[in-house]
Amino acid sequence: MALRRSGVRIPSAPHTPLFIKIATSTRLMRCLGSVCFALCVSTTASAEPTDSAKLMVLVQPMGSHTAVVMTFSEVVPHAEARARLARLAELTGAHIVSSDITDITVATPAGSSRASARQTGLEALLSGMQYSAQRAFILQPFLAAFGDLGRFDVLFLTQRVDGFAGLRYWDGEGISVRLLQDGAPYRYRFVVSSDVSPALTLPVYHPVAPKMPDPARSSDHSKLPGPWLFGAALLSGCAVFILLLARARLRAAGRSGQFTAGKGEVRDHA
Repeated sequence: MALRRSGVRIPSAPHTPLFIKIATSTRLMRCLGSVCFALCVSTTASAEPTDSAKLMVLVQPMGSHTAVVMTFSEVVPHAEARARLARLAELTGAHIVSSDITDITVATPAGSSRASARQTGLEALLSGMQYSAQRAFILQPFLAAFGDLGRFDVLFLTQRVDGFAGLRYWDGEGISVRLLQDGAPYRYRFVVSSDVSPALTLPVYHPVAPKMPDPARSSDHSKLPGPWLFGAALLSGCAVFILLLARARLRAAGRSGQFTAGKGEVRDHA
């Protein structure tokens, strides 16, 4: 009552948690969009024209939703940008909650041939997006949705994953994938030729190289005698033992005969 009398207006209902969450998400997406614009501009300005990425895709988990920011290196038709977002959502099993697309003029870094650059940016909020597996990221949907651009980057704004087992580099028929930054964020560079096979599938996990045998251990094992050699040695030992035993018995028998003959001669003389 005191507040009412003092002229302070009391709202009829406070902001709901959903409104606060949406407002916070919108501000965060705006911030992510600015970061993505800055990264794209700096990449375009610092690299050669043939090396610059035509698109930069930023993926940021936000609770049960995922923020996706797409920044093109130039102005593109808005229908095309929305179609690419829809394609990515379809491939990742996601539902588009909201999206906003604009063309913006950004200043280029000092030393660039252009004072400013005009670019198209798309900010979207998706639900149910499946872009990660256990200790790895699923890159196939991004290849299918943006591969025709030839060269693009994908950034995952997640914490560093302990024991990260995702793809680090891949060279296939007409495609090259490189992990440019290993964590915070994870940044991938895709380079795709125009004649790449549509059926090409990227692995989720980095291939594990087969363990090569240790040459030192292999040479040591090769020097060890085989079972047949042990058997031959055993047989040879038994044969020698039998011969020695037979020889000893023959000698004992000979000595016994000489002793008996000697005793008989003494008896005859007696």
